[in-house]
Amino acid sequence: MWGRACGHHAPCEHLDDGNPNAGPTGTKLQDSATLSSTGTLEGTGSITFKLYAPGDTHCTTPIHTETVTGISSDGPFSTTTGYVAKSLGRYNWTASFSGDGNNSPASTACGAGPAMQGRSPPPPRRYMTAVRTA
Repeated sequence: MWGRACGHHAPCEHLDDGNPNAGPTGTKLQDSATLSSTGTLEGTGSITFKLYAPGDTHCTTPIHTETVTGISSDGPFSTTTGYVAKSLGRYNWTASFSGDGNNSPASTACGAGPAMQGRSPPPPRRYMTAVRTA
């Protein structure tokens, strides 16, 4: 699925959320993100991952949040703690890059990178395009 991010003085870019992360109840759900099309990263940006419970189809109340700081390369960057799924259903991840002096913020849409409970886990993968501002 695709989301959109618009930069300062730049056209909107597409974001690819990649594959879902899945498994039986008790599985640790984790996510990763890779930036693309960036200018020089200053190390001042961060990527925040948010996980939403089954039934939260609009991603309004995260049940788990992790932030990776000091972004100075395109990645990949991953959650380290993760979240142990307590029930079956569709969990949704979002990822947001804060931007820095050279790159605009970028984020993924709700529902674009679901974590499904009840099947074997493929590797997580998420791509975000940070638009150069300089």
